[in-house]
Amino acid sequence: MKKKSLLPQIFRISLPITLNMLTQFALQFTDMAFVGHYNKDGLSAILNAMIPVFVCYTFFFAFSKGTTILIAQNIGAKKYQKAKRFCEISFLGNQSISFVFFIVWIVFGRDILVLIGTHESILALSTGYLQIICFYFLFFGIENAMRSFFEGIGFTLPIFLATIIRISLNIILDWLLIFGNMGFPELGVEGAALASLLSLFVGSVILFVFVLANNRYFKVTVKDIFRSNIRYFIRAFFLGLPAGIELVLWSSGHMVQLMLLNRVQLFYIDRIQLLYVNVGQNLLTNAFAIYNLLVRFALFIYMGIGVAAVNLVGK
Repeated sequence: MKKKSLLPQIFRISLPITLNMLTQFALQFTDMAFVGHYNKDGLSAILNAMIPVFVCYTFFFAFSKGTTILIAQNIGAKKYQKAKRFCEISFLGNQSISFVFFIVWIVFGRDILVLIGTHESILALSTGYLQIICFYFLFFGIENAMRSFFEGIGFTLPIFLATIIRISLNIILDWLLIFGNMGFPELGVEGAALASLLSLFVGSVILFVFVLANNRYFKVTVKDIFRSNIRYFIRAFFLGLPAGIELVLWSSGHMVQLMLLNRVQLFYIDRIQLLYVNVGQNLLTNAFAIYNLLVRFALFIYMGIGVAAVNLVGK
């Protein structure tokens, strides 16, 4: 196959995947844009809540690629039933890990925010945002399994459709729930978290409908998901684990940067009261929020292209 003829395939597979990864970027960007007009400390509050959680997100994004690889390889070898087994067990396996993350964040979320140096003035806002958005982990593992399924079979249109709906719905819900428009309660920062959570859930439901309706190579059923074999998940998990660890280390570096910035601000606030009065205590963190979003935007573009290459090479 000529190199030139591969480019359309890479683009066709990678574009929806990239857009799906950019959903996290778009939802957080939308939340920050609306909250920034509602509360001057909102940007810093959301960033302090999302940077630690993003470490967990990146782990899932990376290690679930083991399932993508094994599905693609077995489809390429025309072993469709085996590809089906890897897909089915990823639903239960991923969700089991995701549920553990949910317990950690719902129980120790505030303590983690204190550990990274979240300032008292925004601690309540960050905690409120975190305690709502962490419910995403109750279906985040299933969503990653569905994403691996579509990436593995090379049919990524459902990912694209779910992404568009999520972003559109989040913009509407942010406008309604943050400011309390059209009779909805004015929830502020917590409204931004609720808007994102509802948008993510709707997108996941749409993806699940597409999974059950799919007839390419093999068909996934709820009954077969609960009858799947754990050994398939163990193999996929350890295949993707090195990539998961690598990406966690990368995202952990951003969390360390945030911890340092939080402490630098405290140093200046304690010693130069004029700075506190003129520019506010969260200026550095707000600037870092914008920088962090731009870096992740670039990362997701390259990750989408990488997943397309994994699919084609695997086959």
